[in-house]
Amino acid sequence: MPPGFGKMAAEPVINAERTGKVPRGPFRGKLLGPDSEFLKSYWEETDRKVNFSYVWRTVNMMRSFFLPAILALLTLVIVHIIGIAVPLAIKILLDTILPARDLMLLNLLILGLLGVVLFRWLFEFVNGYLVAYCGERLVNTVRTKLHAKLQQQPISYLDGVQAGGAISRIIGDVQAIRNLIFGGLLNLLSSVVYLVFVSGILLMMNWRLMLISGAFLPVFAITFLKIRKHLRPAWRDIREENARLTARVGEVFGGARVVKSFHRERSEDANFFRHQNVILRKSLRVHVLHTLLHSAAQLVATLGVLTLLWVGGKEVAAGNLTMGELVSFYALLGMMFQPLLQAVMVYNHFQQAMASVERVFEVLDREPEIKSKENAIPVERLRGDVRFEHVSFNYGDDETKPALKDVSFHARPGEMVALVGPSGAGKSTVANLLARFYDVSAGRILIDGNDIRDISLEDYRRRLGIVMQDNFLFYGTLRDNIAYARPDAGDDEIMEAVKAANCAEFVAEAPRGLDTQVGERGLQISGGQRQRIAIARAIIANPSILILDEATSALDSRAEYLIQEALERLMHGRTTFVIAHRLSTITNADKIIVLDKGRITETGQIDELLRKKGFFYTMFMEQYGKVRLSPEIAKHLMTERAVAV
Repeated sequence: MPPGFGKMAAEPVINAERTGKVPRGPFRGKLLGPDSEFLKSYWEETDRKVNFSYVWRTVNMMRSFFLPAILALLTLVIVHIIGIAVPLAIKILLDTILPARDLMLLNLLILGLLGVVLFRWLFEFVNGYLVAYCGERLVNTVRTKLHAKLQQQPISYLDGVQAGGAISRIIGDVQAIRNLIFGGLLNLLSSVVYLVFVSGILLMMNWRLMLISGAFLPVFAITFLKIRKHLRPAWRDIREENARLTARVGEVFGGARVVKSFHRERSEDANFFRHQNVILRKSLRVHVLHTLLHSAAQLVATLGVLTLLWVGGKEVAAGNLTMGELVSFYALLGMMFQPLLQAVMVYNHFQQAMASVERVFEVLDREPEIKSKENAIPVERLRGDVRFEHVSFNYGDDETKPALKDVSFHARPGEMVALVGPSGAGKSTVANLLARFYDVSAGRILIDGNDIRDISLEDYRRRLGIVMQDNFLFYGTLRDNIAYARPDAGDDEIMEAVKAANCAEFVAEAPRGLDTQVGERGLQISGGQRQRIAIARAIIANPSILILDEATSALDSRAEYLIQEALERLMHGRTTFVIAHRLSTITNADKIIVLDKGRITETGQIDELLRKKGFFYTMFMEQYGKVRLSPEIAKHLMTERAVAV
């Protein structure tokens, strides 16, 4: 092994894990620290065996195009077997045609070989098409299943998956599965058939020479067994590191404004270089291992050929073997060793792809935690009666820090319920539970008298409208984003929602009106405009229950008042939950629920909450100044400030 290649990326990490000392450079920090999950997974993967059930399940996905896949295998085997005609023709040439100087037979032999070449070319063409067809069908099938499965996962799972990691699975890992089946398994099966066929011919030609030439195969088998256990975990490490790099690159370019505003370009370049350096070292280690394996196969093949020439040459000299038989045997032996060398390449692809197969099936085998029951209650329309009964919830498994503690309240159909409180009080958690992004840890949520977990999730979400604090717009036009909740909505409905959300003016001024592109994540329009487009998107869904999570936070006072006025008119008869720090947005709320540290501290309308001079009163005074105001004047002041331009 060349100097320096023995201590690759894994070794410093492994030594750090054993000694408790974290090495410098790219191995410093949480990612590669002595207690990191990365190291634990390394040791777990080192002794892990190939799960062939994944391979079988992947093959099982090919049922709809199984016949073309079988034909691809058969045509590949035929291509290999046709090649045997050349060594056999050489034997005829040396032992029969040349001694007899039969030019007619020579012409027939050449014409026959030309026909064989054309025949092989035809099968190679058919095989290439079938492999491409089946490969693309497999990629399409697996990618569709994987995308659908990721879409089914709850927010709790998706929040923990970086976008780059998901993209890596859907794009890179799925492509690796194609290589596993059609660059690995297909070639492996055809090579096995070819190897058996050629070995049979060699045994029939001269079984003694066959056994002598293959005497070194056990040496290769031992080398193969020694090296193979290191290849797969090493390939998995590379794919995991590539996924981390993909995720990081996505974050850096997605947060380009933050990077540039803090002048962190060089720091991010250095971070990228460190990731690349880790990948480089790991890749070199894998390629060294693979080169050793390939060199061992080459050595065995060379020793086998040299042994054949030595023993066969003596047999020819002794008159026990003809020159044609020796040359033909030599050519066929080379063909026998060719599948062996190819098997090494296939095994390398196999190990590389198996890491991807595992990552894909980790998602495909994951049952979504939030889903409809088999006997879920279908709903055509909701009245909007919402009741929280002793609801508690904690993110993750840490029950010592619940986000909500024993929360109970009742929102009647058509009521506007405001949720207020400091950051971290549990307001957004209530919204997340109401949207059923999460399920409660204790208690229950009733929608029209039914447990939210018993209602069809698909039907319920269709009756729900949500405008979050951080609104996401898709790459496309204003029309596409507004009609996202209802793609079949007509222009009249879209314009009605646009007017209701106070978007009409800037839509009219946009270069192409509703067909104006908003750019990636809507960054070509202002934050306030994105907020109002999101509100229009919720309005056009015509929901029974509406959740506004800081929905007017990006609007100026005048626009905020107009939105509130529009929402009060258009949301009449719909239960609306408003989460807001700006108390001016909730003056008309039928009920205000004050949360602090996951508990309800106060409930009531604004007048009575101000009279109580409790936690809500304190929040109000922090926003509007420490002046002596009657509740009526306070409410009037809030309204006046809301309409002030």
